[in-house]
Amino acid sequence: MKNIIIFIAGGAVLFGALLGWNYYEKNFRDAAIYQSLGEGISASLLRDTVLSIEKYRLVFGFYPNSIEEFRAGDFYSDPASGKCEQRTDFHYALSKDKSTYYIFSKGKDCIEFTNDDIYPHLSEKEMKNIGLRIPSDNK
Repeated sequence: MKNIIIFIAGGAVLFGALLGWNYYEKNFRDAAIYQSLGEGISASLLRDTVLSIEKYRLVFGFYPNSIEEFRAGDFYSDPASGKCEQRTDFHYALSKDKSTYYIFSKGKDCIEFTNDDIYPHLSEKEMKNIGLRIPSDNK
């Protein structure tokens, strides 16, 4: 009898957890406040990432070919991509001559080079001495 009660109680807890997760997914994950928080965290992480990429260039003499190379295989999920089917890292692209790069969050639509992309916030003085490029329509 005791085992049956424990089994029923466990099932009830599991059922409650599934209902709670479903409620979270439908009501909070898509909420504007969640997206806004993710965008703010992404902007902060992007600035730190740019500084780390520039340190990489100082140490090795060149920019990394990919974000995976720079991060040594570690994966970082972009906080602003919360609604994407698959969480992604920041978009990183090195120019053909390998002297400049783009790095940004693809934003909530998870598509590169659209209006909701989030770029690092740096001053003009900081931008003059680094390889980061930001499309002119997103400044």
